[in-house]
Amino acid sequence: MPEFDHFAERLASQGQGPTSGDYLWIRARQLEGTLPGEGSVGSWPISVARVMMGWGSVEERLWSPASDGDSWPWTEPEGLDAAAKLNRAWWYQRVRDAASCSRFIGSGQLPACAFDIFEQWYHSDGLIKLPSSSDHPIGGHCVSVGAVNAFRDFFTFANSWGPGWGNSGYGHLSFDYFDRFFFGGYAIPRGGRLPVFFQNLEGDHNEIEWDQLNFGMPPLPDSMIHIGEVFDAAADERKGWYIALRRGKYLEVEDFFVRPEYRRAGVGSRLLQMLKRLRDETGLSVRVWIDWADWNQANHSASEWLTSSLDLQVTASPYRWAAALAVPKGDTEFPTATPPPIPQQAVPPAICKPRLP
Repeated sequence: MPEFDHFAERLASQGQGPTSGDYLWIRARQLEGTLPGEGSVGSWPISVARVMMGWGSVEERLWSPASDGDSWPWTEPEGLDAAAKLNRAWWYQRVRDAASCSRFIGSGQLPACAFDIFEQWYHSDGLIKLPSSSDHPIGGHCVSVGAVNAFRDFFTFANSWGPGWGNSGYGHLSFDYFDRFFFGGYAIPRGGRLPVFFQNLEGDHNEIEWDQLNFGMPPLPDSMIHIGEVFDAAADERKGWYIALRRGKYLEVEDFFVRPEYRRAGVGSRLLQMLKRLRDETGLSVRVWIDWADWNQANHSASEWLTSSLDLQVTASPYRWAAALAVPKGDTEFPTATPPPIPQQAVPPAICKPRLP
């Protein structure tokens, strides 16, 4: 099919070899506190996006632990983080539905999207069909969606289960399947060395505020991205960042994240002041999407601090891809509802890992 050929060409044009899914998965699990644990545990899509922005990614040739066989935990080679820094994502943006996924693909991005999966996935020829009413999800899985056929209403995706799966490792699913069973995903526009304005910085507490227009990259309609960061130039490390989306009358915070080793050191407070400054400059109301990865006892105090500092009230998310939404008090766009209970640890249904279970 032409869609498969087109997707393969786009993947081959990214400027580097295949990315090590194992590196991203292991770092994401470290963030979520599930290592060593079982080797079958997955990770949340946002954790992978955070790894790609904060740590980076490496080529598969640098780490593909197939030689370890079934041994667990795997032995990690030295120097991976240093290599990953050469390919950090500049930012990431939340996928919300099939329509937004189509727009991201049209702008040249390859969104990573997680879905409820059914038994048919394990034996598929590449065509993922709508399940029957008697079928039940058996878990979740994250795939790279890279082509769209708007006339036939389906997406083409690359699976990580090897060339023996589907159509030489590729598959497709309908817009209907996407909107019914999608529960999280992110578009990551590009990776590589950090933007040139990072290179002339000194010291370990640089505050950086920028947006897409810094690179002559026009935003998608109603979706200007603003990024605020605290950057350690001496160590070449991103300590923390927020990603905010200008959407209608709102400044929507897609993510507010401080790396674990820099927490309780004032980084979050500095990011908060930067975000408040952006709010005041734009005159927009802030609302914060709280991801499922952060909806647990370990991260609840940080989410509560952020939302209370912005004088927001927390309500249940109207969409599957977020656990909760913090809105200005009195905001009536979405019905107010009690958020779900906060678990001790949010176990991800997404198998954001490279191998067939």
